Amino acid sequence: MLQYEASPTSPSPERMVKRGLRVLLVGFLPFGISSTLAQAEAIELTQELLKHEISALRQQDNVRDYVVREPLMLDQIAGSSEEWYVRDLTFREGAVLYLADRDLVLRIEGRLVVEGPEQLVAASFPGDHRRATSGTQGANGDRGRSGRRDGEDGSSGAPGGPGTPGKDGLSAGDLTLHLRRAPALPFRISLVGQDGGHGGAGGRGGDGGDGAQGRVGKSGPFGCERGGGDGGDGGRGGRGGDGGAPGRCGSGGTLTVLYPRVLDPVIRGRVLCEAQIAVHGDPGPPGRGGTGGGGGGRGRGSGFCGGGKGGDDKGTGVDGAIAQQDNQPCTPAAIRFLAI
Repeated sequence: MLQYEASPTSPSPERMVKRGLRVLLVGFLPFGISSTLAQAEAIELTQELLKHEISALRQQDNVRDYVVREPLMLDQIAGSSEEWYVRDLTFREGAVLYLADRDLVLRIEGRLVVEGPEQLVAASFPGDHRRATSGTQGANGDRGRSGRRDGEDGSSGAPGGPGTPGKDGLSAGDLTLHLRRAPALPFRISLVGQDGGHGGAGGRGGDGGDGAQGRVGKSGPFGCERGGGDGGDGGRGGRGGDGGAPGRCGSGGTLTVLYPRVLDPVIRGRVLCEAQIAVHGDPGPPGRGGTGGGGGGRGRGSGFCGGGKGGDDKGTGVDGAIAQQDNQPCTPAAIRFLAI
């Protein structure tokens, strides 16, 4: 057994323990410093920087560490199909890769890192693009022409224009993840298709024109030469425009996860795929029928002549029709685990 022998110049056992602790701490510093330096060398990805970095991401012979700082929209800079190579890939809170309808193969040589459990890291569409564009409202019909004189009938109002159809939702792109290591925390991926756009509203039918007042009766010296005329009928209100057809929803994408077979018990609990299904748009509301024009007043009598009768109101136009809605459910997202 080694023994410690005190000498006037030797440190005490207590100081030796403290010194040993200090040495141990110092021994750990290079690792901590190197880790910090490695993080400092990681390239931070923003939407603007991704435009300049996308060529490097496509190269498999020079993989780097990346930190996703903010939401990234792949459809704004990427092709219809991409394959990226990275070492460590870190997602800050709120940073999400939005694929839209693009396909992405992501090969991660190191580790995928998230800041919190079940953090969303990849999705198809952001909130303001979750639904396809809705249709526009149809034009309102013009008012009918009113009768001009002597009991002329008013004309019917013009029909309202139909609403335009909502756009069909895009199908979500597919994501393939190649993982060499199991993530420390579970994360979520949502490859839900895009909701269909709502149909546009039908335009309102034009109001009918008013009937003209009947002509005044004419009395002669020995009797009535012409009685008071009847008022013109008011024009019927125009038909309302049909509501626009709703857009269909897009199909969900497929998430494929490839990983070493030894990680099989762990990986399935770390990669979570949302099973939400996109929905169709709503039919556009039909346009209301226009109001019927008022009947013209009766022509007044005169002397020996009696007056006419007032014109009729032909009534309000019928409302437009409602487009049929597709009740077939859309295809949900799918997930495949492939141990290799």
